[in-house]
Amino acid sequence: MVTCYQLFSGPSSARRFCSGLILKPFKLRKNIDKWQNIHKRKLLELLKEKKVSEAATYFYEEVKVPDRSIYSILLASIGRTGHTALAFKIFRDLRARDIRPNSAILTSLFNACANNDENRSFALLKARNLYEQIQIQGWRPAAVTYHSMMKAFAIQGDCDACFRLMDEMVARGHAITIDTYNHLLMGCIANKEIGFVLAVRVLRHMLWRRIRPNATTFNHLLTAAQQCGCGDDISLLNKLLNDARQSQLKDPMVTLITSGESLLDVRLKDQLVAVATVPKTSEERLLLVGGPKGILSSMSYFRVEPSAVTYSHLLKAYTNEEELMQFVRSLDRTVLDVGFWNQLLKKCIVSKLSCVDEVIKMMNESNMKKDIITYGILAMRAQTDEEIKAFIKDIEKKQYAINEVIMSTLVTNVARQHKASTLAYLLSYCELRDIHLNQKALRNIAIAMDRAHYPSQAYTINKFLKQVKTTPSNELTRSRLKQFEPLVWKKDRLRFDPDSSEAEQVAREKGTTLTEKELEALHKDEFIEARKDDKLSLMDSKKNGICGVK
Repeated sequence: MVTCYQLFSGPSSARRFCSGLILKPFKLRKNIDKWQNIHKRKLLELLKEKKVSEAATYFYEEVKVPDRSIYSILLASIGRTGHTALAFKIFRDLRARDIRPNSAILTSLFNACANNDENRSFALLKARNLYEQIQIQGWRPAAVTYHSMMKAFAIQGDCDACFRLMDEMVARGHAITIDTYNHLLMGCIANKEIGFVLAVRVLRHMLWRRIRPNATTFNHLLTAAQQCGCGDDISLLNKLLNDARQSQLKDPMVTLITSGESLLDVRLKDQLVAVATVPKTSEERLLLVGGPKGILSSMSYFRVEPSAVTYSHLLKAYTNEEELMQFVRSLDRTVLDVGFWNQLLKKCIVSKLSCVDEVIKMMNESNMKKDIITYGILAMRAQTDEEIKAFIKDIEKKQYAINEVIMSTLVTNVARQHKASTLAYLLSYCELRDIHLNQKALRNIAIAMDRAHYPSQAYTINKFLKQVKTTPSNELTRSRLKQFEPLVWKKDRLRFDPDSSEAEQVAREKGTTLTEKELEALHKDEFIEARKDDKLSLMDSKKNGICGVK
């Protein structure tokens, strides 16, 4: 046993003994690195299984001294999920520890803003605040961070910010690549009024700079042609070509521009394209860039292989059945995916084309496996009793479970035809398999019951309808981002335990809800009664001489 006197005034051996009990700086650093590697492996295992909530809970409860690499790993996964609030909460914790964020962390934060689909205004506000903080702190983002900035502002609807970021990249000497132009095209799509004109100008500027486009570039152009307009100024279209040549015609409302096969062709020829009015529909806007054939020829000229997304966009330009099927037969079926066939089937069924059977045959010949979305589209075609039973038998053979959307579609088709027996069969099937129905199906069932020819039919439908579960239209759906929140947040958010109150359970059974003030008063009364019981039990124990009190 070493005494204090030996420690301070004793021999040097005692001081050496005590100094051995204290960790040296290099040993302490080695111990911290060991635990950091353990935390990283655990976080990577959880994130590999897509358990973001468990990873965030582990970060808050177990990681005591996180470094920048741990923040980078966690924020990368949260950015992909789009949980903006959780990402910036962790970012505030990072700044509180006086850790400077790197480009990977800033990129993940902007990805969290871009992937947020539930609260776009909040995501846009956070992206703007983060960009202002970058300017104030004097951080110099990398090109990848600028691309994530442009993606966040484009998806959340700020087109002007994308062009400002493009100018800032040029001013700071970053390389302008095809990825930069693709993100700038996403910003053009955000402007629904003149986004198509901006997209064409961006593409022509890219071609003049000798930058080869890729499949993503053409996909963004087709999206702009379908979703965005051209504005109200007809002269703006003519300014897209440098060598535009005005000509005089009998009709003064017709303007002639010199171009090649489309507005994208920078190799000008002596062909004339007349633009009398501003294009209003997506088909007219697509014709300005050459139409489906012109797009495919431009892609072959730049040696770009069309993807299934490109073909899905081009499907919407065809209205004639013969031209549509001719276009589908000319495609390479090895490139097509199930999403393309789903869009083709929906277009044929909604437009009431006679080529639905041929499309299904082509889909089977290409060995394309049907998914649940395919059966949801095919449910719109099932009308008769035999078709419905064959459809249900086919979907059960593929081992798919009929969901609410498919069953509601079948019920709607039958209710519009006022077939009481088939409707009773579907409702009994819903009761047997515990399938819900939406509000649209219920409205059509109510119309069918009102128009029933015999009271017994309405009675039979009503008997099964009482056992079927429905989805209320005013029901608040559970947020997608709530599943990614850590348990620490969920515990802090729950002020009261609803299972501990018997009065609340009775109110829930009666169909009434208690307000927050009523809940607070209720739990306060229960707390006071519990404290009274504790005091009484303590007084009894004192009287009996328990707990060392006499």
